[in-house]
Amino acid sequence: MPEDAAPFREARIDLDALRSNLAIMRQLVAPAQVMAVVKADAYGHGAELVARTVADAGADWLGVADLDEGLALRRAGIATPMLAWLHGPDADFELAVAAGIDLGISSLAQLERAAATTSGLGPTVVQLKVDSGLSRNGIAPADRAAVFERAAALEKSGGIRVRGIFSHLSNTSRADDDRQLQIFDQAVAEARAAGLDPELRHLAATQAALERPSMRFELVRIGIGLYGLPAAESMDAGALGLRPVMQLSGAVTAVRRVPAGTHVSYGYTHRTDRETTLALVPLGYADGVPRAASNRAAVAIRGRRCPVVGRIAMDQFLVDAGDAAVQVGDRAVLWGDPADGVPSAEDWADAAGTIGYEIVTRVGPRVACAEGLHLRRVGDLVLLNGELGAGKTTLARGLGAALGARGAVTSPTFVLAREHPTASGVPLVHVDAYRLATARELDDLDLDYDHAIVVVEWGAGKLDGVSESWLSIDIRRRTGAAADDGLDHDEPRQVTITGTGPRGLELEASLQTAE
Repeated sequence: MPEDAAPFREARIDLDALRSNLAIMRQLVAPAQVMAVVKADAYGHGAELVARTVADAGADWLGVADLDEGLALRRAGIATPMLAWLHGPDADFELAVAAGIDLGISSLAQLERAAATTSGLGPTVVQLKVDSGLSRNGIAPADRAAVFERAAALEKSGGIRVRGIFSHLSNTSRADDDRQLQIFDQAVAEARAAGLDPELRHLAATQAALERPSMRFELVRIGIGLYGLPAAESMDAGALGLRPVMQLSGAVTAVRRVPAGTHVSYGYTHRTDRETTLALVPLGYADGVPRAASNRAAVAIRGRRCPVVGRIAMDQFLVDAGDAAVQVGDRAVLWGDPADGVPSAEDWADAAGTIGYEIVTRVGPRVACAEGLHLRRVGDLVLLNGELGAGKTTLARGLGAALGARGAVTSPTFVLAREHPTASGVPLVHVDAYRLATARELDDLDLDYDHAIVVVEWGAGKLDGVSESWLSIDIRRRTGAAADDGLDHDEPRQVTITGTGPRGLELEASLQTAE
């Protein structure tokens, strides 16, 4: 798909920046191990994409908040050691044990539940979380002795294995963090006195990991720094060489010249003070753009800062482009790397009276992702070719699962085409062209290629005049193998990937990089 046809809501994820940020953090905190925190969909950057990238780049651990997040990564084939620390009363600890996910334990009740899940699966591996001053999850100070004593007894009997002990800092002040460090050191001493010998201690997240070497212990948890954003006002991410990983942009969808005195958006909170140009950007608070930043934030269009004017609505907002030659289709960058001359997530956080963490984590599912497998952009067209039984529909089903498609992705032979809504808001259209003889017959289906992701089985040679860009995936197995031929249907397939046209070649390159 041509660049000018990019989706009008797009989060571009810079995997090179992600890898670089991890390498910088690993060097700065060495010899401590690094846990890459990928909770909350990797702070809005895409959990599977980020987790796979940092795992390949050498992250020692992955951190998630809850088991659903961790299990999704395990289902995606990511085997890096993992810790989950926030559990509901009905969380299935047995699934965690089977998936090799360490359980963060915050109470005696959780410890007993963890020990009760060991039948046939070996000891449950846990890490004990102590409350060092936040009064949130974590073993309460009055309960520490009982939990440590019980944990030691369970470990001795083979019911559990205590791998680590950890806590979270408030980041309130140096003095407050020092008090929390003292509480944490005391808790570790109590655990050891009870007979426990945890191999991992971790207290520091990004800010303390960088500023307080004494708090690094054996492991640090790197969250916001991994994504190139500062953890506190005292942290200069750019000076450390960290680069923002996300750039959020939208295509300008309307341009209007208006006279002085024109009212703008809901509530008329802005009125133009001169003749000017208003440009419409199709993102709103449903996409994570903070309404509180109305009349305070700015975007970059053609390298120029344009202020947001009027109230940010659910799906759109306006910017004042002045006398600039803004056109429909121009990209409006909300935030990204300030080194590129665009606003940062911190700029938007300041405008909204919040923090950068909230800005990036709230990006909504309608925003298309422009990295990873790449099949999240409107207009993507994929051909699946191969003989009967090669696995075309199975692959289509896998693509549907990766996109969060709703409804069973099955062979559409008798209906020719079936549309599935997806988690990103971009529909997946699954087509079976087996019964179609020509490109004209395929074109007669009147598919909306420009606003969907289209996967076509048996489409080879039938795209002349239908599209200029596509990705072909050819699957080959033993010639003539059929469902009842007695051959091994788990046999390896030979897969050939070929891109045609600008977007097809981009998809081919991205898959080759992933390999």
